[in-house]
Amino acid sequence: MPENPPRPMAIRDDGDELELGPCCICEREDGVRNLVMLERRCAMPGRGWSCFTCGLPAEGASAVLCDGCAGEWDAGRAALRFACRGHPASDGRVPICELEEGSFRHDQAKHLADTMAAIGGEAAGDVQGIGWLDPVAAWRALAPAEQERIGAGAIAHRIGCHGSTASAMRVDAAWFMAADVETAAIIDEVIGERVLKVDAPLPRPRLASLGIRQCRACGCTDQVGCPEGCCWVEDDLCSRCKPGWLARAA
Repeated sequence: MPENPPRPMAIRDDGDELELGPCCICEREDGVRNLVMLERRCAMPGRGWSCFTCGLPAEGASAVLCDGCAGEWDAGRAALRFACRGHPASDGRVPICELEEGSFRHDQAKHLADTMAAIGGEAAGDVQGIGWLDPVAAWRALAPAEQERIGAGAIAHRIGCHGSTASAMRVDAAWFMAADVETAAIIDEVIGERVLKVDAPLPRPRLASLGIRQCRACGCTDQVGCPEGCCWVEDDLCSRCKPGWLARAA
């Protein structure tokens, strides 16, 4: 199976294409303008990709692709044969199998903290499980392969939840029960490793980024209101959380 890091991106400098050397799939040298950052450590430390947010040194391996191979690779129909030994244009190639997969990757918790701060997070500590969590920001911080795994798992999980209840007495009940239990484990695994901090309190999910109206103080929504009953007094504030509102209404 081909690797699935972020999609390839065209590399340009003031409108001119850079010389990147031969394609890491077909080895042709024309039309090579797509760079893929791999989750592998390059063969020449100090001459690979780095990340300021994570504090990663310049030791990440990369691959370059021609336009034709980029489309095939992105669709999962072609696998990488080589990686850049160091700098794409000058340091040659190395067989992809010689670089250990998963040996060099981003710290998603640090990227999530950076994303949250950029969109107005109240504190970096919120991302680590103290306070609140934006689920859309958390999703965007996941690697594409992790997004695919958790997204597909969520679909199967919901079908399993409904089916295991509705078909408890049917001969095919095991299909739904298995989907319910096994995919819940997949979702928990990804969230536990990539979103939550070990031994930290669970963050409170803020649902506004999903288009759900939610009280900014208590977290209630249209579907899950306050136990004592409430109504909206502001776009994101319910009557139970508005100081003095109930007294005036009475």
